[in-house]
Amino acid sequence: MIASCGAAFAGGGRTARLRNVSLREIVRTGIDEELAACGVSYSVDMDQVHVLPNSKVVMERTDSAGDLSQALIEHCFPLISTPTTAAHYTGFDSFKSIIDSSQLRLYCLLKRVDEAEFKTFAEDHELTGYLELREGSCEPYYQVLMNDLFYTSFTNDPPVDEGYMWNQFAENGTGVKLIFRLQIVNRHAELRPIFYPKNSHRTLTVIRNVIMRVLRDSGRHLIVQGLSRIGAFYLPLGLSVEGETRLLIKRWETGPAKKAVVGDGLDAYIPLPINRSNAFCHVELCGATAGPSRAQTDVNAVLGRSLKFQHLVP
Repeated sequence: MIASCGAAFAGGGRTARLRNVSLREIVRTGIDEELAACGVSYSVDMDQVHVLPNSKVVMERTDSAGDLSQALIEHCFPLISTPTTAAHYTGFDSFKSIIDSSQLRLYCLLKRVDEAEFKTFAEDHELTGYLELREGSCEPYYQVLMNDLFYTSFTNDPPVDEGYMWNQFAENGTGVKLIFRLQIVNRHAELRPIFYPKNSHRTLTVIRNVIMRVLRDSGRHLIVQGLSRIGAFYLPLGLSVEGETRLLIKRWETGPAKKAVVGDGLDAYIPLPINRSNAFCHVELCGATAGPSRAQTDVNAVLGRSLKFQHLVP
């Protein structure tokens, strides 16, 4: 800061540069106060943040470590980085497909665009840019982002309401509950619990608090890394009974996810091999339980015809 002020005295841009130094301090103070108020033990490193003259935004540098975004995201959506066990409810035909293919598929998030996916996050955090229509299109920008996000869902075992899970996701109890052991690999995938607002009104997350504080204090919109995918972990309060934990992979312009995608559009998916190593998440099938309206012998018959999974039959 002192070096910047000294440089300003030497040139004709003294006033503008001093104003920018003051703005950096305003931004830093506001962010730090909001983080502290929410119990986030991180102080923003302004070397990782752009506060440029004549700009409408404050931007976390894309070439930085992204410590601010990581602090915000981990506080609201903590990454599950250690091995964990979770349940996946599915219909019987889907169960057979999973066993026969030895794959668990992550589908394009855009398939759930009618279920308030991502839009809820953008609205609650007043990310108006995500809600605007893409130029020359009737499609809002958040839907463009969803097209590159691939997911599958899990919940606790037992879940909050097992009857609900059987009815909603396993064809009214005629399906199967699969128990998986999951371990993400090299951060190419993310396993995080879904965040549900505590009430039907706009929830004051630390992410929203920081964004709105910067806007109030500086008149600028704050742009941090990771929001283009993290909205996939935020769902309406009404779905909280599902207690969802989501495995998410983002397709970047380069990297393993781009090569892994099969198909196009809403039918696109990323297949993860079960009980075999891959670049994203180790997925081990530990058990399969028939729904209350399905005989366990039906499930065991499917498992028994697979050399890879027949050891799960009692």
